Amino acid sequence: MKLRARLTNDGGLHLNAATYSTGEIGVLLDVLSEAGGFRIRNPVGRDRRGRLLYEFQISEIGLKRLQSILGGRFDEEGHFIPKVTRGGRKYACQEVTDAGRIHRCENITATDDSTASVKCGFVAGRNNWFGGLARAGVCSDRR
Repeated sequence: MKLRARLTNDGGLHLNAATYSTGEIGVLLDVLSEAGGFRIRNPVGRDRRGRLLYEFQISEIGLKRLQSILGGRFDEEGHFIPKVTRGGRKYACQEVTDAGRIHRCENITATDDSTASVKCGFVAGRNNWFGGLARAGVCSDRR
């Protein structure tokens, strides 16, 4: 999954999601539902590579809750910046190419698999990866 965000003038967040997996969208919807204050802005579409595309609008209060759930904040450019934390489980956020290969990797920390998947999607967006896949463990264990 690849997630790209931008802050809106009303203090909320505009979120674009791209994935081949409806399961990943389900995980994203679970996390957004926990945060509350969101709506899907348009019906599902597909990009040139066949990935499912979704757009979400998240309210200011929903954004604050989402940042708390994910353990970080969105900067002015819409990139998710995680807080340094000692709690939670370690995950390897692996870059997935359009050919399905694994290349680069970043270590992240999350409270559960769903949160890790969403955080990894934001890492993929920030790094302009085709997609990201979160796996339990650290990058050195996954290469």
